[in-house]
Amino acid sequence: MTFRRNSNDCARRLGLLLPWAMLALMAIAALAQSDDGFTGNPGTPPPEPNPLQIEVPRGEAVWITLSAYSLTSPITRYRIKRPPAAGKLGTPRVTSASTGVVRYQPPPGTGPGEDSFSYQVQSIAGVSAPADVQIKITDKDPVLITPGDIEFGEVLPGQSASRTLDMQNIGGSVAEGEVQVPDGWTVQGDPGYHLTAGQKQTFTISFSPPKLGVYTGDVAYSGNPERATDLNGTAVPPVSVMTGTVELAQSGAMRAGMIEVKNRTATPQTLSLTAGPRLDVAQTALAQANGSVEIEVRAKGDDAEFADQVTVEGAGTKTIVLVHAAALAMDKVAVATTPAPMPAKSRPPQGAAPVAVAGTLESAMPGLETPGSAETTPGFPVCTLGVGESTQTTAQVGCDFKGVPLARSYRVETRSIKLDPQGNAVAQWTPFIKDAALTVKGTVVIAQMQNLQPGMQYVVRLVGLDGHGNVIEASSAEAVRTVMAKKGWTWQWPLLAAAVLGIGTWAWRRRRPV
Repeated sequence: MTFRRNSNDCARRLGLLLPWAMLALMAIAALAQSDDGFTGNPGTPPPEPNPLQIEVPRGEAVWITLSAYSLTSPITRYRIKRPPAAGKLGTPRVTSASTGVVRYQPPPGTGPGEDSFSYQVQSIAGVSAPADVQIKITDKDPVLITPGDIEFGEVLPGQSASRTLDMQNIGGSVAEGEVQVPDGWTVQGDPGYHLTAGQKQTFTISFSPPKLGVYTGDVAYSGNPERATDLNGTAVPPVSVMTGTVELAQSGAMRAGMIEVKNRTATPQTLSLTAGPRLDVAQTALAQANGSVEIEVRAKGDDAEFADQVTVEGAGTKTIVLVHAAALAMDKVAVATTPAPMPAKSRPPQGAAPVAVAGTLESAMPGLETPGSAETTPGFPVCTLGVGESTQTTAQVGCDFKGVPLARSYRVETRSIKLDPQGNAVAQWTPFIKDAALTVKGTVVIAQMQNLQPGMQYVVRLVGLDGHGNVIEASSAEAVRTVMAKKGWTWQWPLLAAAVLGIGTWAWRRRRPV
């Protein structure tokens, strides 16, 4: 009885557990067929995701819209089946009954590329098969910025000048190629460039002209043929004449003009000049380093119109300058006398102090007096020194060195009397140690002496020096006296009067009544 009762209990219990076991087996089978553990309703087709092909710009994150077609019920979930190989994806989210979005970030780098991923759609009907999203990564075109032109200026043949060339890619992708320059120019270092978005690069370009002439050309960029940079440079001689045909201008009975010669070297250059038979010019002239010199050329006694030439040689160069002179106008001859030939006047390099220019000696020194007696200097051509107006601390002298060879420079000298070993008085000339501003125009030299002592007498003269500092011409010696300083009380009188007035006022206020 006991065994039969137990058997009946087991059968009853198995009958109760059998339906649940069958349901469990069905669930396990569904799990084996589904990726996410859910199959949906039996016999209902799952949603169908739509495959996509999109373009994404490099460097910009975009939202990609996912969609699917479902006959049963709204989509409940989007899931990524295969992630992208290069870029990054966010978490998909549902935005409507049939769409969703996911954020995609392209990979870093430059240039175009490709990427892809796949996704699935889930609803109560089940999970769909995966659909692919093909991504084409695009990039902006490179935009190369280069200078419009580069100026190299004047360069001596055999020498070189360098300038920098800056470029930048303000677009996208990669700008790459080589910097190509014409003959006469070279690129120092590697000429290649490889610029990503926003990147800069600097090149050094040298201009080395092999011979004289004007050089022009273009910088070409092999990877960006739409760009070009103009190059300009001139190969010049070390010494060159800056004037064209010289037209002689008449002044009284004289017809004269100027030839300007420029020295582009770092050392002074001595020029040799040869004039034609109708012209008069100095045989040599000195052009200072990186400076210029003006050389006067004059017509000789011929009064007729003529054309001639002057040959200028220096620093291995030779230039012929054409000179034209109009016929001498006789109605202008009486207004002035012909002064002595003018020397070559050097111009200082750029940035140096200019030389002041005055008019005639009489106009530059009002009240000029030229004493009749003059102390001369033996061995030199002499002009009479004129003495201008003087103050307590300044004095002015001048001289017109007419008809004598002109010097390279001038200075003021003062005389002192000394005794020689035999006890004889000897005059000795020394350079003026105080300030003396010199003004030179043609043969006229004006000296403005400053910082002198009041009421003092100075015996002075003007001398001309050659290129070696030797005296080659001198004026007469003249006495210059400064104005005597006023003696006596000047500013003390007002002070004394104020003191007396103050004492009187104080005494009047303190008086006592009688």
